Parts: sequence; structure tokens; C-alpha cells
Amino acid sequence: MLHSAESRGMEFSVFQQPAVYATNARTAIQQRPTGMFTVAVIDAGIDPNNPILAPVLVSGYDFTRNVEGYASDLADIDQSTAAILDQPPPSSGQSYQVVVLHEFTAAMLEQSTAAILDGDHLPHYFGHGTMVAGLIHLVAPTARILSLKAFNADGTANQSDIIRAIYYAVDHGARVINMSFESTQISDALLKAINYADRNGVICVASAGNEGLDRLVYRAAYGNVISVGSVDQQSQQSSFTNFGPDLVRVAAPGEALITTYPGNHYAAAWGTSFSSAIVAGIVADLLSAVDQHLAPALRVGDFQRALSHARSCGNAGSLGAGCLDFNQAVQFIKGTNLPH
Repeated sequence: MLHSAESRGMEFSVFQQPAVYATNARTAIQQRPTGMFTVAVIDAGIDPNNPILAPVLVSGYDFTRNVEGYASDLADIDQSTAAILDQPPPSSGQSYQVVVLHEFTAAMLEQSTAAILDGDHLPHYFGHGTMVAGLIHLVAPTARILSLKAFNADGTANQSDIIRAIYYAVDHGARVINMSFESTQISDALLKAINYADRNGVICVASAGNEGLDRLVYRAAYGNVISVGSVDQQSQQSSFTNFGPDLVRVAAPGEALITTYPGNHYAAAWGTSFSSAIVAGIVADLLSAVDQHLAPALRVGDFQRALSHARSCGNAGSLGAGCLDFNQAVQFIKGTNLPH
């Protein structure tokens, strides 16, 4: 769990994160374990050696190379750079430096590493999947995480790999799929894959995008996807989040979130990618909160209705139902009546 990093000279407690309190996620963390459920992360890969995430990762697939295993984006950077990131933790008390990677992320590195490794040495999207996975783990600490690498570390991807990843997630036991990416184009093949997930009881969660516009983006705008916008630590609509009642289903914190980073490192993250990760973890928590004989019958509509029991935020439905509130959502999902 993201309890602390005392050996690193830093204190990043789960309960010190404002997002945990803002969403009432502390209740989720303290409730029944989520270890019976798997959350698939379709992204640029997850560092399998990160000590926080390694215990919950399960072997996945790298669609960019057609290789089974613990899909990581470390293979997308040169060996010398990977070795710098993977060096042993520093001694307690060593100084740290914040290195801005791009407009939405910053890594916290010991000064000796930061002096060698700055944002110019890394692809734009490097570490994104590890950061997303850390936030899923934050709110669903015993959920298994399946890494499906459909993106290169520079953020490029073939749509066919994304579609293959959705089918793979469904066929390999995932119950939740997090998709922290977007496109303005509608794809029949992609919609067919998401429909396949929906028919098999797999809940798809997607980010609303970071252009600050009232417009539809896909996967998020599909009716059987939970689309997530971003708010700041005071539950105010983020300036960068896409918005609109036809796009956003619910909002979650997406600013200054502390999460895992490749190597034994941490990062601060901004963006709807990371809001989506929090909601994906919360969906795993909601699954664990119901009678396990009923859980297989729950579908995305049940979770959309549960998450609609939210706190008011945004303007005139710009953030859908409002700000995520685990306590209200779990009370609704526990009371859901399903046919026998």
C-alpha cells in the first residue's frame, strides 16, 4: 500500500492525501478486501519492479511487442536511463528534487538521479501506467492489477492494440478496465469491444480528457462507459478537464495526486487520467461491498447509478452527477435489488 516511504526520507501516507478524504475513499480502504477482483490497466505499461505495486501485479501482455508477461514501458527507454531509475533507494535524509516531466506529471527523485535524469531524457508518456496503477492501488489496496501495454512511452498507439487489450482483459478475468486515454473519433470496432466487455459484466472506466472543452471524446462518451472528469482538492472543476452532461458521468480529484513512479520513486500527477484511476479502484471496492453471490450480476448501469449519488460540484451538470462520494455510492449498491 502507499502508506509511507520512510526509508526514502519521505512521508506519503495514504490518509495524508486530500483525495482520500474528498471522496470518502478512506471508508473504502477500511472495508472488505478487494483482492478477489482484477483491474486491467490499458496504458503504456506498469513497472513490475516497483516495490509498492509488485505484490498486486499479475502477468499481462505487451501488445506493442506481442509478448506475454509483466508489460512495462521500461523497455521503451535506453538501458542506461532505465538503470538510473532502477538504482537502490537512497539513505534516509538524502535530499530530493522535483523534476517536471511534462505539463501533467512531475517525478520526485533524489538529487543525484535528478541531476542526470530530467524530463528531456524521457518520452512524454513514460511512467503514466505506473502512476495510474498507483492510484488504483491507493483506493483498492488488495485488488489485483493487470498491465496491458497498448501504448508506447511516447503516447502513440495502434487502435487495433487497444481493441485487442479490451478483449484480452475480459477473457483473462478482469472485472474492471481503466482506460486513461481519449480520441475524438468514433470507432465501430472499439464500440464492439466495449460492448463485449459490458455483456460479460466487465466495467469500463475512462478519462474525459484534458483539453478543457465541452465536447465528446471516446471511449468516455459511450453510454456503457463510466466517464470521469477532474476536480481540484477543493472539489472545484479543474481548468483542464473536459466537461459537459453528455460526456462526464462523475468527477474525482485529478490535481496534485501523489502516486507511484517507475523505479522506487514517487510522482505528482494532474489530469483526468488519474481521476479515472481513482474511480476504477472505487468500482472494485463497490464490487467487494455487495454479497458475492450477487456481484457477478452487476453491470455498468448499476455502477453508473451508484456513482450518481454524489456531492454537488461543477456547473449545471458540467461534471455529470458531481463529485465522487464512496459512502453514498456504497449505500446505493448494497441496496440494489437484482432478479434471482
